[in-house]
Amino acid sequence: MKVLFLTQTGQGGASARYRVYQFLNYLKQKDIESSIVPAVSDYFLERYYKSRSLFTKFEFYSSQVLKRLQDIPKTRKFDIVFIQRDLIIHIYPFIEKLISLFNRRIIFDFDDAIYLYPPSKNPGFFFNLLWDRKKIERIIKLSKHVIVANGFLKKYAENFSKNVTVIPTSIDLGLYGPNNRLKDTNGKITIGWIGSQGTFGYLEKIFPVFIELAARYEIELKVIGANGPRIDGVDTCYRDWNINTEIEDIYSFDIGIMPLTDDEWSRGKSGTKLLQYMAAGVPAVASPVGANTEIIKDGINGFLAADEEQWKEKIIALIEEKELSNQMAKRARADVEKFYSIQANAPKLINVLEEAL
Repeated sequence: MKVLFLTQTGQGGASARYRVYQFLNYLKQKDIESSIVPAVSDYFLERYYKSRSLFTKFEFYSSQVLKRLQDIPKTRKFDIVFIQRDLIIHIYPFIEKLISLFNRRIIFDFDDAIYLYPPSKNPGFFFNLLWDRKKIERIIKLSKHVIVANGFLKKYAENFSKNVTVIPTSIDLGLYGPNNRLKDTNGKITIGWIGSQGTFGYLEKIFPVFIELAARYEIELKVIGANGPRIDGVDTCYRDWNINTEIEDIYSFDIGIMPLTDDEWSRGKSGTKLLQYMAAGVPAVASPVGANTEIIKDGINGFLAADEEQWKEKIIALIEEKELSNQMAKRARADVEKFYSIQANAPKLINVLEEAL
């Protein structure tokens, strides 16, 4: 079997890394020949996200279009074309339509509610002019099979396709040794969050919780992947995300957190950071939204917190009850191994490929 994977990004993009790249070695072991073609390099992607220049954005989109037009004839040489998220974000899926003329065996994978526009961004006049609100629906209808990251996205996809499979975002446990947690060196409890500038707003909403906790305990808030303001009375550390230090940073957490707002965009999220904490043996607290409620069994392998009072109460429980914290972390790691590891989910991916073929 020969599969062409078309991704938006290289390994620097979390979605492509977790949904495609980490499965390639496993597929190779099963005699599946994989070729992966990202739309842009990680260097170009970083430039795009850091720049507000209209010229840079035009350059970014035009280069994507040219690259994908070049890729279209290649698709006929493969048994299956695996499209990971939409190829050119937001606009009418003419590239996907052209690909379907060369190869009808299309598998479409998405792990966010990308049929919506992120509520944290202002689309602007030109975007509203170009945005195809039915784009994802159109791609699903073109596809022989659809893969989604959680039950919420499955319900959406099933409106347009009978062939929908949930494969949760998966963790390579080979990268997360169970006993690699860093020892506390400064006497403080490190509460950690990993994400991006675009998702930092979720964390800001619970800043009052950290202020109250800092008045009672020696805590440090460590933020990976975003920059923000200092919080009164709270020792706060902001660090850039780096693919080479990501796991080491997570191991430095005593408690991992994943706050979300309860809206349709957030319900589509796949809970990646939550799974990373759990794989690393870091006890976690998360909002009871979307995939988080599928991953966390409240009080067993982690905590769910719906409001500021619950956030404070459950973080305190993890600070004060060390045995509870340790047992939750062990059960969380075991659940990742059973349900959310590449070892558990790679066979599901192969089944979908074989069905599409």
